[in-house]
Amino acid sequence: MQLVVEVVTGTVFHITVEDDSTVPHLKIRIQVQENLTGDHIILLLIRDADHLLLDDELKRLSDYGVQDGSRLHADFEPPSEAEEENVGNNNDDDSDGGDASENEEENDGNNNDDDSDSSFPKTPSEETTVESPEYVDVSD
Repeated sequence: MQLVVEVVTGTVFHITVEDDSTVPHLKIRIQVQENLTGDHIILLLIRDADHLLLDDELKRLSDYGVQDGSRLHADFEPPSEAEEENVGNNNDDDSDGGDASENEEENDGNNNDDDSDSSFPKTPSEETTVESPEYVDVSD
């Protein structure tokens, strides 16, 4: 069956799948055809004014009422914080021959056991305290 898929960016394309295809199969087809990341695709079946979330990975598309000519909307789920951290760690250049475990230890050392998001400025209460130098009275 041929389906019409509209991506959140406004791109509209046609995709052909078998009648007994499952939700994961369609996501893979979209990923391959449109060069998108399939792990984070959210599919919605558009029916008149309603949108039905296709979230059961075991169901066939036909179980949701998807048929030839159906229109689907593809959105993207943002990656989790753990996945973002892994992406950052995987892109590190290890050309210096360093061991990956050394890099992990360095990253752990920079973490300061602070779970806050480092992309936001810290409030004064979150910043590391620095002791002020002693003031010396030089008025004599």
